[in-house]
Amino acid sequence: MGRVTKAIVITATAMIAAGMILSVIGFAFGGLNSVSFGSRGFRVYFEDERGFPGALRDVSQGLYERFTSIDVDVDAYFIELREDDDYSVVIRNEYVRETLAFDIKDDVLTVRDTARSRERGIRRFLSVDWLRIFNGYDEDDIPTIVITYPANARLSNVDIEAAAGKVEVDGLEAASLSVDCSAGSLEIDETSVQDLSVTMSAGECRIDDVRAESAVFDMDAGSFSAKGFDCGELTGDFRMGNVDVSGRLRGNVDISANMGSVSLKTDLPEWDYRVDLNVALGAVSVGGRSVSGLNAGMTQGSGRPDSENYTLRIRADMGNVDIAFAD
Repeated sequence: MGRVTKAIVITATAMIAAGMILSVIGFAFGGLNSVSFGSRGFRVYFEDERGFPGALRDVSQGLYERFTSIDVDVDAYFIELREDDDYSVVIRNEYVRETLAFDIKDDVLTVRDTARSRERGIRRFLSVDWLRIFNGYDEDDIPTIVITYPANARLSNVDIEAAAGKVEVDGLEAASLSVDCSAGSLEIDETSVQDLSVTMSAGECRIDDVRAESAVFDMDAGSFSAKGFDCGELTGDFRMGNVDVSGRLRGNVDISANMGSVSLKTDLPEWDYRVDLNVALGAVSVGGRSVSGLNAGMTQGSGRPDSENYTLRIRADMGNVDIAFAD
């Protein structure tokens, strides 16, 4: 297959994939509503059958007990995990058409909503009552789940699953953190975990000053940014969207990207890595050196027998790749 033909095939495949993803999101949101994405996540503009924007209960309820694990499985909420003086979970502004249930049993905090108890998987996502958040409400009016823990608390497992909305994690120390967000945005700041797992269908993921011994990212559509990332084994599968990672990457790195640029900057020197690249279409730069050609396949070692502690592997179908090392 010639280079031009291969480029056309890759472009066509990417456009078909993008169309399918956007179609699913469009049907999920009812097809007629206006959807946009901003700094606070997805916004859905609609009117309910009474002609009023989605009604919310003006409710605030909470639970103040110690827990060691967190398990959240809800539809569309602003979910915030952060440090505070004590352990707590506070619910504000529930939806009229569903009720959140939360409890602490065997030191595990669980949060569920009625829609999540009725459906599972894709059926649940498509049947979401998209009379939902991020449609022009003030921040104080958004349906919100706030979970707090003391600064010295070390949790075990933290699992968050949401069909849509925004998730913010700040100051968490835990054995594992797993976030599965179908559509929305995710921010993780100043967090230390053993294992980090992120799965997103569409949205934006940003992490800052995060430490993890192993991290796995799986994103269908949306941008990914990691700054000050202190990470061991790093695996990322990004179908559509730009990838920007910088920090102390002290383990094997394996990134695949179907459509979008990949920028990788590590605080470790080049001789710590064996570089394995395969780029079908796009410009490639490694340590400031340009690698020319549409098919830029290369495997490069430092040539030093006492080095090459880690493997840095990147596969990219369409998009520029830039790899930088410590001076």
